[in-house]
Amino acid sequence: MTEFGITKKLRNLVRMCMEGTQYQIRVDQAFSETFTVEAGLKQGDALFPLLFNLAQEKAIREVQKEITGNTRDDIEKATKVLEKSADKIGLKINIEKTKIMELLYTDVDVMDPDPDI
Repeated sequence: MTEFGITKKLRNLVRMCMEGTQYQIRVDQAFSETFTVEAGLKQGDALFPLLFNLAQEKAIREVQKEITGNTRDDIEKATKVLEKSADKIGLKINIEKTKIMELLYTDVDVMDPDPDI
């Protein structure tokens, strides 16, 4: 969060929202013993989208430092770099669900909208 210019005060407030929170699970009318979650955010937490986007942005910036081209080898390298940088901050990328789409442009693709002009 520091590298995105988020102040120490705001970082501390976020940390306070996440640390030491006690949880219980309810099944029908019965409640479990309380427990603490050591990693991650509780489901539905309003901070989740913001923190996820910051984490994702950090991982993407790591890829941009490493990759300069658009060849298939570059894309494969970028995927590996993204997977490693995401893993460092607790994000998991499902490579099995990751697909590559290749776009090829030809003269037919670029048509003049009004050929009579």
